[in-house]
Amino acid sequence: MQKSHLLLVSGLVLVAGAIAAVAAPPRGPQDGMWGQNGMPGMDRMRSRMPGMFGPRSLTADEYDARTRERFARLDKNGDGVIDAAEIEAAIAERGRGGHGQAAGRRGSRGDRMLERYGDKDGKITKEAFLAEAKRRFGHLDLNNDGKITDDDLPPMMRGKGMLKASGPALPGLRGHGFARLRAADTKGDGIITLDAFMATETKRFDELDRNKDGVIDKADFEAMRKEMVAYGVKRFLHAYGADTEGKVTRDQFYKVAKDRFARLDRKGEGRISLEGRDGNAGMPGRQGRGRGSMGPDNGPPSPPKQ
Repeated sequence: MQKSHLLLVSGLVLVAGAIAAVAAPPRGPQDGMWGQNGMPGMDRMRSRMPGMFGPRSLTADEYDARTRERFARLDKNGDGVIDAAEIEAAIAERGRGGHGQAAGRRGSRGDRMLERYGDKDGKITKEAFLAEAKRRFGHLDLNNDGKITDDDLPPMMRGKGMLKASGPALPGLRGHGFARLRAADTKGDGIITLDAFMATETKRFDELDRNKDGVIDKADFEAMRKEMVAYGVKRFLHAYGADTEGKVTRDQFYKVAKDRFARLDRKGEGRISLEGRDGNAGMPGRQGRGRGSMGPDNGPPSPPKQ
């Protein structure tokens, strides 16, 4: 079920990425190669081949120029303010760029998931959802004892409390579906029983069935997308001090950018470094790890990709 669940929500990842990108700090032309996609070893390559992957720092003038460019791109109607509709449009446009272009050619991941697990009408019933969950549990229960414990994990993962809800947040756990297993660790002992796992998956289905019609379908994906976009718009407007009408003026936008530059220029050199910024960081709950924050601490919004 972990694979099924990941496919189900991955269609929303594009929206989340677009929301993050709209509020990203200035970056170099090729920062997406090593930041947004998190490719390993790119910092090392940058150090060995300086200049090949874009600027490694920005002066105050360069930062200011990019800030003005970004405001202009977000202010679609050129009225000197950014409103909720323009932020929503920027998020949607970002969602269609980058990985979104490939997704558009193949259909969204949500569409592919519905095609793979849904019925002839493209709907996933609760029965089918839970049947897949049970099958996946059996696949992970290597010794067929009706529970998943350390004995079912790869040797290098045993004895570290990996299955406990309070276990270590180590790289790779999400990819192995540990988040879903940990949610079923109701006793905190790292032993996941089938009953506990099925209970959490039942709750998860109910959460994903946004309109409560007993199935997961395109309408649910669209509802989740709208919720995420609305949240991103609200966070942006709040971070940039929108007025009571929900608008951010050019002066407000520039002030937030200027204040952030001053905070990052800790040595007062009139220059900030772009090194070490990762593209997934800075989303709500992931503060202090690079670009993408919905707040002013991570700089002025980046323009939608053209």
